[in-house]
Amino acid sequence: MAIPARPLPPDHPDLPLIHEICEAIRVRAGSKGWDDFIVELPQRLRQAIDEVIDTPRTGRFELNETEKTEKTYVGTKVEILVRDYLGFPKGLEGVLDLSIDGRSVDVKNTVTGNWMIPNEALGHPCILIHEDEAKSECSFGVFIAKREYLTTGANRDGKVSVSKIGKDNIHWLLYRHAYPDNFWKHIAPDIRKWIVTPRGGTRRLERLFLKLLGCPIPRRIVEAVAAQADFMKRIRVNGGVRDSLGPKGVAVLNGTKDNDILISLSKPPIEADEFVSIAIMDESIRAKVTASGRHSYVSAIYIESESGPDTLGD
Repeated sequence: MAIPARPLPPDHPDLPLIHEICEAIRVRAGSKGWDDFIVELPQRLRQAIDEVIDTPRTGRFELNETEKTEKTYVGTKVEILVRDYLGFPKGLEGVLDLSIDGRSVDVKNTVTGNWMIPNEALGHPCILIHEDEAKSECSFGVFIAKREYLTTGANRDGKVSVSKIGKDNIHWLLYRHAYPDNFWKHIAPDIRKWIVTPRGGTRRLERLFLKLLGCPIPRRIVEAVAAQADFMKRIRVNGGVRDSLGPKGVAVLNGTKDNDILISLSKPPIEADEFVSIAIMDESIRAKVTASGRHSYVSAIYIESESGPDTLGD
């Protein structure tokens, strides 16, 4: 498998059951199996954390700004998104999180590295997931919740932690694998605040594209900043941000249709799910951008205005 992994040794007694769970996951992961999994799973983890941070509605940008109860809720979001991605039903009788080929499996997530196992999961397989926001790394492993793998002390809910010995008995499918960075952590706090301050989604997107000229912006960030059901409408002409940016000499391109334009401008192409705004500095640039007919809304040469704070941070 072309994934960073830390598998258990081939003679490990837990492997027969773990391999059953892993094979079921591989089959559900997509037509390319693990190759799809290592792309989609990290994206789902990023989505779960971003939805809990909820930048446009809360004014927060990083997980460490959330309340303790919200950090706990990240685990619930991860469970929901993983179950939706893999298509497994809820656990039998609703006790554990998943039913995988008739076996009840619990899903446990942590952002600290400390998984809490409930009493009802004892003896059952568990999927253990970890996100490290500081390093933008994630891990995904399968583990059998045997008593000897757990600590003796329980918390007020009766849950116990995976012990040091237990961590040595996790079959890692992904281990410290890169996952999408928190987009906002590289942008200075005053710029973050300036972008999301307006009440209207179109106005926030206008500020986003004006300030971050030339910066590839993932679709998930556009969706979050717009904070509206039909967020793509806020980008289009006839009511979207392109109506206001075109007369200011700014084009908004996307990776699905416009990489030919970027290449013609000697700029690097972007991913299919990314957008980038570019300043129309002269008529030759405008001619290349509008040649396809997709960006005829650009009607002016760029003159910097309402740029907001001056620094972008690290």
